[in-house]
Order: sequence, then C-alpha cells, then structure tokens
Amino acid sequence: MVSSKLVAKLAGVSQATVSRVINGSPHVRKETREKVERAMKELGYRPNMIARSLVLNRTKTLALISGGLENPFYSEVATAIINTATVKGYNTLVYFEQSHGMDEIIDEVLSHHVEGIIISSINLQHPIYDTLEQSGIPFIMINRKHQKEGHYVVLDNHTAGRLAMEHLVQLGHQRIGMVLGPANISTFLERKEGALQVLEENGIKFNPAYLQEVNLTAQDIKSAVTELVYLANPPTALLCGTDHIALIAMDILLSMNLRIPDDISVIGFDDIALAGHQAIQLTSVAHNIEQMGELGVNLLVNLIEEENNTSAYKQIQLKPHLVIRNTTAKLNH
Repeated sequence: MVSSKLVAKLAGVSQATVSRVINGSPHVRKETREKVERAMKELGYRPNMIARSLVLNRTKTLALISGGLENPFYSEVATAIINTATVKGYNTLVYFEQSHGMDEIIDEVLSHHVEGIIISSINLQHPIYDTLEQSGIPFIMINRKHQKEGHYVVLDNHTAGRLAMEHLVQLGHQRIGMVLGPANISTFLERKEGALQVLEENGIKFNPAYLQEVNLTAQDIKSAVTELVYLANPPTALLCGTDHIALIAMDILLSMNLRIPDDISVIGFDDIALAGHQAIQLTSVAHNIEQMGELGVNLLVNLIEEENNTSAYKQIQLKPHLVIRNTTAKLNH
C-alpha cells in the first residue's frame, strides 16, 4: 500500500506538508500543492478517509430519511439531494422509513456520526423531532414539516390545494371527491384546507362522504376510490393528494370501465416525470422537485458550515403552478 511517506519523498516535501494538502489546509503554496497532487496521482495514493475524519472531526456525510420508493416523488427528490450533496463534497446515506421503524433508523443514523440530516417523512406530531433536536446535529425537513416548525423546504401546499380545486370548479365540477393521505401530514392537511377554502368561496357545499383519507397503500387507495365511485351521487372529479395516488386511482377507474376525463376527471400533485408520459398525460399541480432537493442540501450544508448561525429558522416555500393535460375536462353532464 502506498504511504504518505512515499508521496512526500516523490514530491520532495515533508509528510506534514502532504497531510496539509490532503486536509485542504489553505497554508500551502499553490506550486507545492500541485507537486503533492501530481505525486499522489502518479503513485495511485488514496488517503485514509476514516483517519482523516477522526483528525478533522468531520465525516462529510449526510443522512437522508425518505418516504418509500413506491412513490416516484421520493426517488426523484432523493436523486437531486444525492447529486447536490456530491457536488458539495458530501456523501449521503439513504434510509427508507417503511423498511424500518423511525426509532431504529435514527439510532443507526446517529451511530454513523453524520454531520447533517434531511428528513422527508416526518408528520406534524412526530416525537422524533425532539430526538433530532437533542442530538445537536443540524437537520432540515423537506416536503413535510413538523408543528414545531424548524428548518424546512416545502411546497406552498395551501396554494397548491387551491390551484387544483379552482381548476376543477372552473371546469364546472361540484361533486368533487378527494383522496388524500393522513391529516397528520402537513402536505395533505394544507392541500385539503386550500381546496376546501375554494369550495366555500364558490358557494359549493362539500359532502364529507366525498373525502377519503388513506394510509397511502395501494389497497387503501383502491378501497377509497371504489367507495367514491359507488356512492349514490358519485363525484364527477377526483382531487388526489399526490400523482402517485392519482395514478393508482386512474388504474382502478379504467378497470371499472370509466373513461377519463369523459366520465370522471382526475388531478394530482407534484408533476412527477411519469405524469407527463404520453400514455398518461395527468393534470397536476407542479413544482420543481429537483430544486427542492438542491435547496434542501444547500440549506443543510450552510447550517453545518456557518460558524455564526443565528437561532432563526430558515424556511423556504416553493411556488406551485398548474400543468393542464388530458385527465381533466369540462363537465359534460
């Protein structure tokens, strides 16, 4: 194995100088740094990153605690997070909440001595927030937030809910079903509140039978959609809490020989890549998922690296916009 001593000999410098170059010290002349880097490359030298992290008390590692991959949104935002972290010189450990309990995941994350944590699967009252605060490790929430607020990057979900419902109302729909995730998740709660506000403003009385809050499994979504379709006065449109829910709903509706959008309109949220597929063309309330991931990493890295952080929470809300495709249409009956 090539040692730093051999690198120092080839470069004509001391081992201490090699160490300073490896550790990114600013107190090394450019010419000397280049000589050391050339020697390292020529010898195929790889620094011992574990030893280096112990010396610097830095691991340059982030943890991402994500929702399950069955929802393509999470894979898209995870890709953006990992790519941005890599550019900034950080590795990312990824954990999926549904594969383990949250307490187990947090224990494992803390055992890896990560420098920061991104969590995209927290709910409004989750006690894990207090555990994260007590750990002293910088953390941010992405896509969802806790009732205690904290640092986050989220969509303006209240406005997103308004945009979706306004679109359906403008198309003449009044019997509008909603298939949402649990109300203890900020994303769904705020989308519901925004949507119901639009109905109230338009003098449309909302029938509670049209609201289905599900646990986000395919079976729960199927049961909710089926129940809505078999109501005495079934909805003429479905507002689905995510594109993932909307895609499952569409599959069920088509299996029941219902035409979309002729018999029933469908709208989702997030505008995942699959929503724009030519065979699907799902109307969706969109935002820049890649930007959400990038902003999340930038915010977290700033929290890690800024020496004079203020106690003020850094909170970013992204602006949504409506993308109209082929799954919504004017009410024709």
